[in-house]
Amino acid sequence: MAEMNGSQKDAAIKMEADESVIKHEVKEETGDDESERKTGDSGVQEKEKPVLLDLDPETRAKKIKRQIEYYFGDYNLPTDKFLREEVKRKEGWVALETLLKFRRLAVLTQDPLVIVDALQGSELIQISEDKTEVRRNPDKPLPVECEARRKEIMTRTVYVKGFPQDGFTIDSALDFFETYGPTDDIVMRYFQDKAEKSWKFKGSVFVKYPTKEAAAAFLALEEVKHGDTPLIKMWQEEYVEEKRKERLEQRMQKRKRPLEENQQDKKPENEERGLPLDATLHMTKCPDTLVRETVKEKIEDMGFVVAFIDFNKGDSEGWIRLHETGTAAKVMEKCEGGVLKLKDDVEVELRRLEGEEEATFLENAKKSINARRFDNKGRQQKGRRGGRGGRRGGRGNWGRNRHDTDEPANKRVKLEEGSGGDDD
Repeated sequence: MAEMNGSQKDAAIKMEADESVIKHEVKEETGDDESERKTGDSGVQEKEKPVLLDLDPETRAKKIKRQIEYYFGDYNLPTDKFLREEVKRKEGWVALETLLKFRRLAVLTQDPLVIVDALQGSELIQISEDKTEVRRNPDKPLPVECEARRKEIMTRTVYVKGFPQDGFTIDSALDFFETYGPTDDIVMRYFQDKAEKSWKFKGSVFVKYPTKEAAAAFLALEEVKHGDTPLIKMWQEEYVEEKRKERLEQRMQKRKRPLEENQQDKKPENEERGLPLDATLHMTKCPDTLVRETVKEKIEDMGFVVAFIDFNKGDSEGWIRLHETGTAAKVMEKCEGGVLKLKDDVEVELRRLEGEEEATFLENAKKSINARRFDNKGRQQKGRRGGRGGRRGGRGNWGRNRHDTDEPANKRVKLEEGSGGDDD
């Protein structure tokens, strides 16, 4: 490819600048699955003259400081491809001329000296001696991105819903929450309107606070309104768990619909007895510390229901039986290179059971199920786990499901198999 000339390089810089803005988390909820994307700051074209916002000097300086500290902050810089490349060039220094190509900063000012004045006293941003460059203070290194940090951030993040879906911007959100105290980051949530082929604001945000105590103080407020609309607010952890349970419940409800008798007659023998085909996975290279609950949680987060996991802590391999026909292939599609990543540093290798190998596994699984259901004289056991001295004590989930369901006996057996999640 031919080398770029000066103007082409400038254009490339402007295109890359699209990634440098207060990020919006955009989630698309289609059926049971959610996906997310992030949008960035629109680069200012060379011939465009940005329209400056009409602000008093104090407000302008405050917004400039807030914007640049966000660019170099804990949440934007680790994920901002353009800025990450820029800070590598010269010991972290980035020219103000480059930053002024970012739309969100360009509408606040086009004067580098105004930026320099606004950043006076910033603990995060350093200004070069010639006042032409800025960088993140080396004494404030970026936090290490890992699963532990992600979980820690969630413990101080709040879900808030009730904002207008039209005309509400990230600036609106920043100004609104500023009245209730400092925040680390605000993530606006979007959904994809497939009919109009556009992304639209959901009316809800995730607000990350500096501390869990600060987040708790906001949640403790008796009532918070935007205009005349009371806002719904809860911990992000509660919201995520609530949505996960809703999705699983929707899937289970679909599977409880009785099949037509003629459809049952056409089903393979394994499926008639409640063991779906193409729903079994073999996992290998299991770490000694791995437990089945971790595997179950990960696969359910991917949107699939686990019927049974044949695995104990310390085993090098195990088998996962899913609840629905054809789901083994779908799980494998989401595992790049056949690797299921459970956590940052924990992973296992997966493969589908097919053909004769799958048939043998399912036949053995059915024998194991029947052995637990019936005694050696063919009489049905009172409880598969129940009674004293049972596998885990008490009646367990199966006992409750067995008596709570109104399904006929032949249908109930199939439902009971998947109700335990990690046990038959």
